[in-house]
Amino acid sequence: MSRLPSTFPSGTFRGRSGPPALRRRGVTVQIGNVAPKRKEPGAAYVCVIGIAGMDEPWLSQRYPRALVRRTRNLGRGECAVEHIRLNSRNDLSGLPGLDGRPPSLVRDAIRTMLSAGVPSVDIVLVRMADAKPWEFHRHDIYQALDPLLADLRGVLLLFPDMGGPPVVGRRSTLPTRVRAGNVLRAMARWSTSWPERFQFALIDALPLSDEDELFFLRRLIGMDCGVCRWSGDRFALRRHGWRSAAAAVAGGIIGLPRQIGAAFTGLSIPLPRGRTIPRDRLDQLTVAPAEPFAPEPEVDSAYIRLALAPRHDRARICSEPTFRRPLGAWPLPSVLVAKLIHRVLIEAAEAFVFSTIDQAQAISLGVSLQRVLGGFHGAGLIVGPDGEGPPLVQGSAVRDPRAPGLSAEVQAQLRPWNQHITVRVAVRPGNRPSLEVV
Repeated sequence: MSRLPSTFPSGTFRGRSGPPALRRRGVTVQIGNVAPKRKEPGAAYVCVIGIAGMDEPWLSQRYPRALVRRTRNLGRGECAVEHIRLNSRNDLSGLPGLDGRPPSLVRDAIRTMLSAGVPSVDIVLVRMADAKPWEFHRHDIYQALDPLLADLRGVLLLFPDMGGPPVVGRRSTLPTRVRAGNVLRAMARWSTSWPERFQFALIDALPLSDEDELFFLRRLIGMDCGVCRWSGDRFALRRHGWRSAAAAVAGGIIGLPRQIGAAFTGLSIPLPRGRTIPRDRLDQLTVAPAEPFAPEPEVDSAYIRLALAPRHDRARICSEPTFRRPLGAWPLPSVLVAKLIHRVLIEAAEAFVFSTIDQAQAISLGVSLQRVLGGFHGAGLIVGPDGEGPPLVQGSAVRDPRAPGLSAEVQAQLRPWNQHITVRVAVRPGNRPSLEVV
C-alpha cells in the first residue's frame, strides 16, 4: 500500500465504489488541514524591561518557540517591541549582556532569577536606533512599551539598566548625579500606571553621597517600588556587587518555596557564579570581614538589603521595606498580598460589566467578591475590619442616569500586619471595572 501524503487540500470526497449498500447510502469524508491547538501561556511572574539597538540580533528569531507576543514594529522600522518568555532550558547568550556595546545587565538579571528557581521570566525589549539602555525617562520609550505592559497585570517589574551602564571597570562612564536624575524622571513617568495594573517595581540602589541619597529616596516616597542593594565584605562585593540586587530579590521571593504572605527576611538566595577575585595572604590579614554600606540607620532602613556570604555564592534578605505610604507600615510581603487581593477583586467584577443595573445584580456582585476573598480569609491573610470574621462586603446599584452602574465596598484587615484596607469596586456598563483605595 502506498503511503499517503501528510497534507491534503481541503475538500469533500464522496465514495461511489464498493458494495451496492454503500453506494445507495453515500459516504462523505471530510479531509482538511487542522491547525494544532497551542497551549495558552500561563500567567507571568516577573518581567524584565530593557532597551536595545536596532542592529542587535532579534529575540524573536533566536527564540522562536519562546515567543509570547508578535513583534510590534512602530514608525517605519525605527522602533520595535519584542516580548518573549524564557526559562532555564533556554540559552541566554542571545540576550543583551555585559559584552555588548553599550553593556547591559539584562542577561545576568535573568540568569540570576532562573538560578534562584523562578519558573520563567518574561522579557520586554524595545528596539530604538538612538536610545541607550538606561534612557527609560524618554517619552517615546514609554509610549512604545506602555501598551504592551498594560496586559501584564500583577507582575513584578525589573529595570536592570535604569541606573545607567554597569560598572565593569574601575570607574563609571556616567556621573552618579546623572544616573539619579534619569532614574527619578523614569520612575515619575512609569509609576503612575502601576497601582491600576497591580504591578510593583524593584530597582537597584545607586552609589550616591549622603545628601544626594536622601534627596533620591525622598523623591520615591509614595511609589509602588522597593530599592535593593548589596552589603557584605569587600571580596563578596567585588564578586557579586556589580550585578542587579533587584534580580536576586525577585528570584528569592518568586523562586523559593514559601507560604503566601510569609516574610522574606531570612531567605537564602543562591546566586550564579560571580567574578573570580584573587586573594593573597596580605589581603586575608588586612581586609576587615565586613564593611557597612550606609552609616546612617535611617537611610539604611529604606533599602531592601541583601547580605552576601563571603565564601559561598548565596545572599540573604535582611530587610523588606517599600515606599508605599505610610512609610514603615507596608513591608514588601504586605504590598504584594494587597495587590493580589485588588487584582482578584477586579477580575471577579469583570463578569458584571454587561449586567443590568438593579439591586439583585448588586447583591450578586457582593456575593462574588465575598467568594473570591474566601481563600485569603481561609489562609489567615484577611479578616473583617474589627479583626475577626470574614471581610465585610456591601454591594449597591448606582441609579444615577449620568453614570449608572454597580458598586461594592470591601472593608477588611490585612494580617499579620494589622493593616486596615477599604476599597471600592465600581462597574460601569461596557467599561472595565475600576478600583479605588480609600
